[in-house]
Amino acid sequence: MERIELYAALLKGSIDKLHAAVARLPDGRGRQLVVLIDFLLDRLRQRLDELTEQIPTVQGDPRLEDVLARKYERLWPPMGVLHEIVALYASGVGRTDLPVGYLHLIDQLMDVVLIDASDPLVRLDPTRMYSTIDLATQLKNYFAAQNEHFDFDQPHPIAFYLPELDPENALYSAILAHEVTHSAINQGLRDQMVPRVLIDTVGKTMAKHLEAVPAPDRAPIRTIWRDQLLNWSEELLCDVVGVAVTGPAFAFAFIPFVPPSSVPVFSPTHPAGPLRWKMFLTALDQLGWTDFLNTHAPTILASITAEANRPIPAVQPREKFLLEAAELVLPNLIQLGIGHVVSPMPVPDVDSFNHAVDLMTRGIPAVEIDGEPFDTWTIVVAAWVVVFQSHGDKLSSLAEGVADANFNRLILKSVELAAVVDWWKRT
Repeated sequence: MERIELYAALLKGSIDKLHAAVARLPDGRGRQLVVLIDFLLDRLRQRLDELTEQIPTVQGDPRLEDVLARKYERLWPPMGVLHEIVALYASGVGRTDLPVGYLHLIDQLMDVVLIDASDPLVRLDPTRMYSTIDLATQLKNYFAAQNEHFDFDQPHPIAFYLPELDPENALYSAILAHEVTHSAINQGLRDQMVPRVLIDTVGKTMAKHLEAVPAPDRAPIRTIWRDQLLNWSEELLCDVVGVAVTGPAFAFAFIPFVPPSSVPVFSPTHPAGPLRWKMFLTALDQLGWTDFLNTHAPTILASITAEANRPIPAVQPREKFLLEAAELVLPNLIQLGIGHVVSPMPVPDVDSFNHAVDLMTRGIPAVEIDGEPFDTWTIVVAAWVVVFQSHGDKLSSLAEGVADANFNRLILKSVELAAVVDWWKRT
């Protein structure tokens, strides 16, 4: 019985300490993490109280005491997970050490892309990567695996990962439009995607290539191929939304961040590179950007086109299926991705766009023209054009642009000041 009383005291102390720790976190972006952790701690405290009420009923019976002790022990892993979540993300709650322009950019992406109300927090990560995680969904899945189910019906905290050594890179920021779409997919966009992927022609294509697989293996192989196609489709859909929200800024950022490989890889999670480049071209053309690209970056456009047309060597039946099926569903994914964005980024007016380019070329923040503030992604696209004018219309210029820290700070200052002007006009 002393062991049970020790467990009860330790768990109560751990819950109290974590409650106190999150209570000390500042207000601001990401505060929903506190609400989420408090919600889960209250559930654990309720479970702890239920176990404590059972102590008198097992006292004196070693077998029943062992059963109750194991119930207490099962509360340790979830407590450890909550401690880890708070330790990882506490610095992102109410943080003020990032440029206001970047925080505004993240707020805009959440407003445009996500389906449900959410709350952003930014974590600077040692890996050179951009990503997002819906922390409520992550914890819900963890607890479900422990046979503990809950519904958190408040805004979810969404963690935005930025590279710790390069957190102010405005030219790479369009990649976040792709990443935040993964959270939108978890919020319901997947339900719209799946029927657009698992269409009759895909089923026939799968059946054709399964003929090369021994009959006893076909059922599990069919499931694996289907899941891999859905993985590819999710990535392509996120790419489409990225293009719809940010225009060519997404394609320009993607190229130096995920440069084309010498040999296309058939990853189980991500589509082969030429497919993604083909999607960029198709989606940008449907959104009216082709003439713009021919005007401002014809050589880069030609390079993207050449990469999109590279043959993808498919040898195994799985590879042949994935390649053919992805081609079949690509139009559906482009239609869904563009349709998900209420107002896709329009091609900007020539005169106002050139004014933004001219200002940033001279090192002046591009804020407004004739009293109208520039849109965030118009500023970023204009910044890319400044890069091409400064370094040349070639793929290597993309790398030179993202490496220019001072210029990226100018872009973020432009976004910040344009947001201020917009706020003044609206209020």
